[in-house]
Amino acid sequence: MKTITFKQLILSAGFIVVSQLVRAQENIDQFYLQRDSFTTKIDTLRKLYGNHKVIPQELETECLTALSFYPELKDTYIEFRFGKIKTTMASRPKFSFFLTSKANRRYVILIGPENNAATNLDRKELSFNALVGWIGHELGHVVYYTYRSNYGILLTGIKYNFDGYKLKMEHFADIQAIQHSLGFALYEGDDYTINHSAATKQYIDKQVKFYLSPGDVLMASLQQGAVAKLHNR
Repeated sequence: MKTITFKQLILSAGFIVVSQLVRAQENIDQFYLQRDSFTTKIDTLRKLYGNHKVIPQELETECLTALSFYPELKDTYIEFRFGKIKTTMASRPKFSFFLTSKANRRYVILIGPENNAATNLDRKELSFNALVGWIGHELGHVVYYTYRSNYGILLTGIKYNFDGYKLKMEHFADIQAIQHSLGFALYEGDDYTINHSAATKQYIDKQVKFYLSPGDVLMASLQQGAVAKLHNR
């Protein structure tokens, strides 16, 4: 029997790693969202996914693009608006949720200012692809809220103040974005923020603590893409 030398083993392992990196890059390129691909069909996006939505004109293409990956929310009332928040984006039911039925609930996705002193991350630094991924994360929270009772939402707001539950909620929203085919977009925004941006240490530490790591998002997205290919055969 032929003996494999240590050098051959290292070369073989290196080939496998390089192959995986090439495959990952090919998948990222394949699923990269280009603004021009969606601005050319903005009227169709408005018609299909703009019902019961309030969207700032500045981010209309990004929001409608993200919504197109969540068809189950096409008739859900969601208001996207700018707000002075200490993070990049945040989502929540409107305060009147306890006075309405689940079917008539309204949700708000707050988008932080461009030059947010709390994060030192300028929203304009993020590509169209990354912004869509992050909006997709917030829509993942909205999906969660749509399944909860009014009491359940109230309880969620209280429990979110505890680190363990906050981590669980943010991981859920990340997974929703991945399962809705926005994982590669989410990965770009997360990787940029943690590894390349000038964001504050406090903000980066929060990203690392409560959200899936860029590597985990990438691996899960690769697996999701492989599953999708199998289903499409």
